[in-house]
Amino acid sequence: MYDRSKIELAKWQKPSIDGPAIAYHNSGELRGYNDIVPLNADAEQLSLSEDKQRELIHGYYASISYIDAQIGRLLNELKASGLDKNTIVILWGDHGWHFGDHSLWNKHSTFEQATRTPLVIALPGQKEKLMYQHPTEFVDVYPTLAELAQIKTPQGLDGKSLVPALKGVQTPIKDFAISQYPRKDNHMGYALRTKKYRYVEWVKDFRTTGNFNAANVNAIELYDYEKDPLESKNVANDPTYKKIKEELSNKMHTFYAEQAAKVKK
Repeated sequence: MYDRSKIELAKWQKPSIDGPAIAYHNSGELRGYNDIVPLNADAEQLSLSEDKQRELIHGYYASISYIDAQIGRLLNELKASGLDKNTIVILWGDHGWHFGDHSLWNKHSTFEQATRTPLVIALPGQKEKLMYQHPTEFVDVYPTLAELAQIKTPQGLDGKSLVPALKGVQTPIKDFAISQYPRKDNHMGYALRTKKYRYVEWVKDFRTTGNFNAANVNAIELYDYEKDPLESKNVANDPTYKKIKEELSNKMHTFYAEQAAKVKK
């Protein structure tokens, strides 16, 4: 089905310029495979030949094709039984996947490749295919389903209904999406993704259920997707981004406070 020789490799296969070491891992999940030669067993980054990279990506493509076929069987059965007329179908992935970009493989990061996933929603009788180009989060699935099913949702949910987007509205339903992933020494990386930027704080000894102390922020990342879609350079310390950095930092810290307030209620 796929010509391995034509599979494209990640264009940026090095750590981001001026990026903090804590943002990376040693691709330990991949090192567990029997056919991965541990040439850099003690290194934080993993170096693979182009042939091995294409083989791994080819295998991933095959897995996706298999899942696609199984979804097709499910949709065909819904249609054959008539259940497609009153069934909402939502498909999404629980995480993304690194294919050698940033010297990383698998997941376990706060970069775009690990945190961005598909989100496909099919409604009964829907004919028009719509694309929504603004941030969404997994927490939005519940309120979306509840509204579609005409079920009352409880107060205090983090997510927002995406029903307006299903009706063709292209204005942002929310300003940003949040993701997080832990690192050693009790650090947590919190990433705030807007349509244009990704802002990341690596914070020690902090969870959003507690009080935030800015002194515990040990590293910051900022990526501009309009100028640098590959996240090749961390511009957090670039003076020209000072205002943007402050704005995104304020958004992040407001998010921390809102989460802590919900726990205290």
